[in-house]
Amino acid sequence: MKPRLYLYIAICLIVAGFGLLLFANQNQNNIQEHRSDKASITVINLKTKKDTTSWKKYLGFIFIGVGLVIAASNLRLKTQKENSKINFTKKEQEIVDAIRNGMSNKEIAKTQFISLSTIKTHTSNIYKKVGVNSRDELIEKLKIIGTST
Repeated sequence: MKPRLYLYIAICLIVAGFGLLLFANQNQNNIQEHRSDKASITVINLKTKKDTTSWKKYLGFIFIGVGLVIAASNLRLKTQKENSKINFTKKEQEIVDAIRNGMSNKEIAKTQFISLSTIKTHTSNIYKKVGVNSRDELIEKLKIIGTST
């Protein structure tokens, strides 16, 4: 699954957990007010039912805990990826260098003596290896992680 999906699931679990905790802590006293022309009576029913909210509290804590674990593991995976070097093939490294120099796909194809289609394939493979979707993202990410051939 994609990291954003993990993060979305983590946020949903945390929010649901807090919702369960808030719902479980609602005041369950039954207060009734009876009024007539001459008197007003307030009846507070303090009878306690069997505590059925404890499972909601436990489930809330479980949801929050699982959500935090998912979020933390997602951040750990992202950090590991950012700290690792990416090994490009010789041709990919040449294309990466050309992209860093601001060359277009057509210019790269002419200088490398390969077709535009092949350049697009190499560029797509580079994007996948680095985990980006555009040239700007590629350049920014390569500044962070560096490269090796």
